[in-house]
Amino acid sequence: GASAARALPAARGRAPRRAGRAALQRPGPFLLLEELRERRPPRRTKRRRGRLWVREGGAWRPARPEVPPERVGAETEPAGDARELARQVEGSKEARRLLAFLERAVPSPAFGAEHVALSVHRLSVQKSTLNSSALEALKDRQVLRALAARGRELLEAERGANLSASLAAQALRGVAVYKREAPQLRALIRPLVALAARNTTQPSSKRVACVIWAVAELRELEPDLQDALLPFLTDKKCLSRARSDLQGRGRQDLAMMEKGLQKLRKEVPFLRQVLRA
Repeated sequence: GASAARALPAARGRAPRRAGRAALQRPGPFLLLEELRERRPPRRTKRRRGRLWVREGGAWRPARPEVPPERVGAETEPAGDARELARQVEGSKEARRLLAFLERAVPSPAFGAEHVALSVHRLSVQKSTLNSSALEALKDRQVLRALAARGRELLEAERGANLSASLAAQALRGVAVYKREAPQLRALIRPLVALAARNTTQPSSKRVACVIWAVAELRELEPDLQDALLPFLTDKKCLSRARSDLQGRGRQDLAMMEKGLQKLRKEVPFLRQVLRA
């Protein structure tokens, strides 16, 4: 017992064994981060903005090459049903695609007054997708001439049967948006104003804003166009209600309406008393 007690401190004070140099050079069970990266296979696919990309030749390329929008529109068969045709027009996300689609859609039997107004409205919404050269080329686009010619015929025959006044107002705004780039659409001004200005009992605020701004912009082409606005402008409750509604959920439309009112006050003397700020 005594000899074991005397040996215990010596065991605790024993120096640790040092590993030989050969043992340190042998690979262990753990890898450095650099070694792990080297062992991982390189990525061949990834997703960017919802599209699949593949790596080929040291560069990333789309797995499916993008089809030009003009080709997509030209290859889309116009539906024979009026509702489905409207969904096709509404579903277009680029003006180039819509213009190509309209070349086949305008002559189709299902194309009606609603599609005319919807097409012009969608073109105005998608104007930002056209570059300067494409905008300059609109003056020579035959499809816009066809749209205006058939559109005027359909709108004049409509007389408020199916086309809503709100959509007519949005289309009128679209004509104003393209008054420089697409003069072909000017043929639609009169029939659209007639349809947008009807049924003035409590019109929607957006409709009021669209009609006021569009008429203010198009007066240089049709000087007496403001006469169609009198039912809106002489009703102070209509304007105050539109301002109140657009304050909270349509500030862009409110700014558009105020800009149109300011332009009318400046250019139409007899409206200055009616359109007091």
